Amino acid sequence: MSHTPEKDSGKTIAFIGVPIKAANETLGVLSIDRIMDNCRHRFDHDVRILTMVANLVGQSVRLQRMVAAEHMQLLEDKKRLKKELQGRYNLDNVIGISKAMQEVFAQVHQSAPSRSTMLLRGESGTGKEVIAPAIHYLSPRKDGPFSMGWRGPALSGLSVSGQARVAVALTVKPPATCLGFR
Repeated sequence: MSHTPEKDSGKTIAFIGVPIKAANETLGVLSIDRIMDNCRHRFDHDVRILTMVANLVGQSVRLQRMVAAEHMQLLEDKKRLKKELQGRYNLDNVIGISKAMQEVFAQVHQSAPSRSTMLLRGESGTGKEVIAPAIHYLSPRKDGPFSMGWRGPALSGLSVSGQARVAVALTVKPPATCLGFR
């Protein structure tokens, strides 16, 4: 804090400054110029008010830094998890050597580049829930949200949502060998 008298038309001007701090780091100075009228309590009051405001600014900066750091950490975690999921649900990880599975793989590679909503149909246990994420991660929407929902028993299928209104149906036939991820 400094108090520098100057003469301006016969009046004393005080320069009052207080540090702005955040986590033991000085970020700057908050200051004012005040025309003094020989009131000592006014100077002390100004210092007290400036100190409170500087503390609020310092706390705001500290909180903003914490939020920014947490946001960056969340973005890094999201990127890492997406990469893990993409590798995990890659179609190359699906086991299936039968002719029926090769047909499913061909259908997946043909339809995945589309922006259409997919409807996977097939009997229970044929691996629709395994194929659905693989389609998503092969699609242009791979960086967007992924959702799949079961349709009624009449359809016996799995809907993989996209942004388009057109639906592409893939039929997952019972494989001759077990279907799963490696």
